[in-house]
Amino acid sequence: MNRPQSLGAIGLTRICILLLVLTNAAFASDNIHRLREQGIPSPDKKLIAYTTPALKDGNGSILYIRTDQPNAPATPLLENNRWIDASWSPNSKYLVATYGLDGHITDIYIFGFTVDAHGAVKADLYYRTPNPETYDTQWTFRRWKSDTEISLIREVRYTPEVISGHISSTPLKLDFDPQGTHFPKP
Repeated sequence: MNRPQSLGAIGLTRICILLLVLTNAAFASDNIHRLREQGIPSPDKKLIAYTTPALKDGNGSILYIRTDQPNAPATPLLENNRWIDASWSPNSKYLVATYGLDGHITDIYIFGFTVDAHGAVKADLYYRTPNPETYDTQWTFRRWKSDTEISLIREVRYTPEVISGHISSTPLKLDFDPQGTHFPKP
C-alpha cells in the first residue's frame, strides 16, 4: 500500500510562500487602481504618489511624486508600458515601487525624497533589484518590517524565496535627472 508522502518543512514553507505571493498579488491589484485613480498619500500626508497612463491608449504607467500642496510640481520616477505599484514606508521617507513588465518580469525600486523651499520633490534611488528585467524573475513587495527594513519575495522560475534587508543610508547614483527628463533605465 502506497502511503502519501509528507510535505515536510520545505514543502510547507513553499506552500506558505506561495500563499503570500497570491495574497500580495490580490492586494497589489487593488492598490494599482487606487494609485491610478486617486494617488496614495504618505503616512504623514505630506507627499502623494500617483500614476498616469504612459501610452495614448491608456496602457502603461508613469509613477509621479509630489507634495500635498495645490499646484505642486510633480516629479516623474518610473515609466513603463505595463503597470507600476507603490507602497510608503511607515515613516514616509521611502517609497517602494514594483515595476511590472509582464507576467514573467517584475522589479523593485526604492526611492527616498527631499522637498526644497519651492515645494519641488527631489528623488534619490536607494535600491534597485539586481539584474533588472530578468525573464522568469519576479520581485514582490511583501511588507515594511520597520521604517528602514523591508521584506521582499523573489520568485525565480516559480520558486519563491522571502528576502529581508535594511535600506542603505546612501542613495545609489541616479541615472536620471531630478527634473524627470530621463527615467531610470533598468
